[in-house]
Amino acid sequence: MKGKDLLQDWQRVLGLLAIFLLLGSFSAFGAVTDVKVIVGDTQYGDSPFTPYNDGSADFLNFVFTGSGHDYMIVVDTNGNSQPDQVTDWGNAAGKDWTWMGCADADQEVYVQWDGRCVGDQPTVVPNGTYQVWIRDIDNPDWQVFDNPITVSIFTKYITGTVTDGTNPIEGV
Repeated sequence: MKGKDLLQDWQRVLGLLAIFLLLGSFSAFGAVTDVKVIVGDTQYGDSPFTPYNDGSADFLNFVFTGSGHDYMIVVDTNGNSQPDQVTDWGNAAGKDWTWMGCADADQEVYVQWDGRCVGDQPTVVPNGTYQVWIRDIDNPDWQVFDNPITVSIFTKYITGTVTDGTNPIEGV
């Protein structure tokens, strides 16, 4: 009798799994849809991202629709072309800019990034192009959006040497 009960239990499990697969409601990870990047009111690409606090295009919004999972967005601010997400905020130095939060199913999520790196004194990252990943927090090895996202930053810099009229001043 025990062998027959065990066989029936396995048949039930396999039947439920087949129903989930046929209905399309089973997912091994939390997929996201409708991913876009917005600068101000404009889709990114049509407007430059210039985070130097002049009141125009100072923030990017990463927008996506989740599926009821906890997610992270990682921007490659340390420049090593792989996601080094912050998992311990007390030890964030050298890690990539990271956002973590929940994305309810069928709800748009807006995540704002000000173009800064993480660390004790976050500073605007240098001009350049940065890779962006959206990942499932429960398994950060899974990138839940297959198309690559990159953003470019254009900032104003002043360079040069400070002098006392003739000679350079050290440490300025």
